[in-house]
Amino acid sequence: PYDTGYQNIQILDERIGYCRTAGLHYAIAVRQGPGRSDVYFEGLPASDPSYEPPSTIWKNKAEQQLYGSMLREITTRYAADTLFVGITPTVEPDPFFDSLCCIDTALFHYYFTRNAVNMTAITQRWVDSIRVASSDIPILIQGPGYSNPIAFILAPIIPDPNIVYEFHDY
Repeated sequence: PYDTGYQNIQILDERIGYCRTAGLHYAIAVRQGPGRSDVYFEGLPASDPSYEPPSTIWKNKAEQQLYGSMLREITTRYAADTLFVGITPTVEPDPFFDSLCCIDTALFHYYFTRNAVNMTAITQRWVDSIRVASSDIPILIQGPGYSNPIAFILAPIIPDPNIVYEFHDY
């Protein structure tokens, strides 16, 4: 999953080209990856051709580093563009594969501890990768549990002056 997706890069370049032509500021949110999109495919029946086995990135530091390298490459590619105003490393992070949707914060915290998933360390690793490419691009961090405000207290707090914390609810 960490190969370069040249077709995706071309599509993103086309969209950013539109922003440049129109003079629109833009932020890039990495939707495909260890977040809501993965959980959807992991939640399909194994017989479905789109099914994917659960992601192992939440405990695998090598995969976290590879994902961080991708974030660094994205940031490097667009960092000089004055219209590029931010990057979201992962959209709706959910390390527990949909099993904890809409639960209380204490139980969510227990699952993080029991499963040795350190969202702050993972997020810091990704922020550090982005910072290699840009020291000041705003990084939009979403909290766990689909970035639901109920889990606000569990959001990874990163000591960086250009972090923006992003939450949403439906």
